[in-house]
Amino acid sequence: MTKAISLVVDTNLFFECKVLEEIAWAELGYDEIELLVTQPVQSEIDKHKKIPTGKTHKRALKFFKLFRSMLAEKRTKVIQDGNPRVTLDFANGIRPDNSHKDYLDYSKNDDAMVGCLSELVKRHPQKQYALLTYDTGPTLTSQSIGLKHIFIPDSWLLPPQQDSQTKEINRLKNEIRNLQSQEPQIEIGFGDFNGVTIERLDYERKIYTALEEEQINCLMEKIQQKFPEEQDFGSAKTTPKPLSYRMLGGMTQWEFSEASSEKIEEYRLAYKKWLETCRTVLSTLHTKLNHQDYPHFALTASNNGTRPAADTLIEFSTDGNIEFFEAPDEEEDGNKKFRRLMIGEPPALPNMPKAPQGEWKTLTLPRSIKDVLRGRGDLTGNRDFISPIIPHHDFTPRKPDPNGFYWKGERPNVPLKHTSLTCDQWRHSSEKKHFEFNLNIPITEQNVSGLFSCTIHAENLTKPAEARLPIKITTVAISCEEKAVQLVEDFIAHKILK
Repeated sequence: MTKAISLVVDTNLFFECKVLEEIAWAELGYDEIELLVTQPVQSEIDKHKKIPTGKTHKRALKFFKLFRSMLAEKRTKVIQDGNPRVTLDFANGIRPDNSHKDYLDYSKNDDAMVGCLSELVKRHPQKQYALLTYDTGPTLTSQSIGLKHIFIPDSWLLPPQQDSQTKEINRLKNEIRNLQSQEPQIEIGFGDFNGVTIERLDYERKIYTALEEEQINCLMEKIQQKFPEEQDFGSAKTTPKPLSYRMLGGMTQWEFSEASSEKIEEYRLAYKKWLETCRTVLSTLHTKLNHQDYPHFALTASNNGTRPAADTLIEFSTDGNIEFFEAPDEEEDGNKKFRRLMIGEPPALPNMPKAPQGEWKTLTLPRSIKDVLRGRGDLTGNRDFISPIIPHHDFTPRKPDPNGFYWKGERPNVPLKHTSLTCDQWRHSSEKKHFEFNLNIPITEQNVSGLFSCTIHAENLTKPAEARLPIKITTVAISCEEKAVQLVEDFIAHKILK
C-alpha cells in the first residue's frame, strides 16, 4: 500500500533550504509527497521579491517565476519522480478555516497558513495532511487546534548567507587582518615562577601572630642555658702562649696581661644588650615574617611577528588596594639592595658579644724581626712582596642599545601602582622578555581583589596589545611559634658547630 502525505509548506522551505531537487525527501519516510503552496505563502514570497536589498530577494524572485510558469501551463511541478515521488502544487480555492477565526489571527500569515491546513483537513478527511515548517510559532499554533506537523530537518538548510553589508564588513575585516599581519605580533602571558601558565592568581596569604610572653620567656631561657654570660676571662695558667713564642724562643721576654676591668664591664653590658636584642627579635618575629610572604607571578612578552616594534612602550599597572614590585634576584648584585629594601634579610638572632681574654705580650723584639712580622720588608731588604695591579677601565661614553629595554618611569624596586618600559626597536622573533613581580597588600587587609594589567604600545601597532590578570588574595592567621623554635634551634646548632 502506498504511503502518501500532503504537506502545507511554510516559506522557510523556499527561503532557507537547499534547492528542492537536492533535498533528501526520503528522510520523511513516505512513498508520495505532495507539497501544497497556500495563498498566505504566495503573498509572503511576492512581498520579498519586491525588496531588492533583502537576503531573500533572489530566492523569492526564483520561486515567483516558477509559480507563474506553473499557473500559465496549468501543471503540477514534479520535483522528484520516485523514491519518493515529490510534486509541488497550489492549494487552489482554499481559504482559512472560518471555525477558528476567533482563535487565530488571520491577518498574520502564519495563522492564515495554519487556517488553510485546517480547511484542507476538513474538506478531505480521507487524506493525510501535515504542516512542514522550521519555525516553532506555526508549529505550536497547529498543535493547539489538533493538526499534525513535521519539522524541516537541519540537514535541509542552506549554509548562512551574507547580504551586501555583511560581505563589505567581512571584506574590511580581511583587509585589517592583512594589514595587521605586516605589524608586530605581540603576545603577553602570565605564569607562576615555575613557568606554569595561569589565567588568574588566587593566593592564600599567611599572617603570623605575635608570640605570647610565656613562649618568649621559654625560648630566652633556652638561649641563656646554651650561652651563659662568660665568667672566665683567662689567666697565665689557662691561656696558651702564641705561636710566635715558640718561633722566637729566648730572643724576647713575655708577660701575661689580664683583661682590664673596663673591657670586662663593656662585655657584661654588651651581653645584657644582646639578650635584650634577642628578646626583641622574638617579640617582633611575626612582623618580620609578614614581610617575607608576598603573592608573586611571572609575565612574558614576545614579538612573534615579521616586523620589529618601533618606539615600544610597555605599561604595568594595578587597580584595587594592590601594589607591585620586582621580585628580587639574589644572583644579581643590583637587586640585592632591592631585596634588603622590600623583603628584608631573613629573621636571625644577633651574634653574641665576645668576652675579653687576657693575652701574652712581648717586652722586647729585635727591629729586623719586627719588620719581617709586620710585612714591611723581606729578609733580603726588598720592601714589596707583591706589586699592585691597577685595572684598566674604558670610560668612553656608550650609546643606549636601541634593542634594549629601559625603565621610563620609576623602577619598581619599591611598591608602585604604575610604571613603564621603553624600547626604540623591539626585534621580532627575539628572546621573550621575562618579568617577575611580587604583590604588596596592606597587612590590615584581610581579603583583596583586583587586576594586574599589561599594555604594550608601538608606533607601528594599530591596536595596543593588552592582558589582564585577575587577582584574589585571602588571608589566614597562624602562630609564629614553630618559626621561632626553628630560629633558636638553628642559631644554637650553628654556634655549637663553630
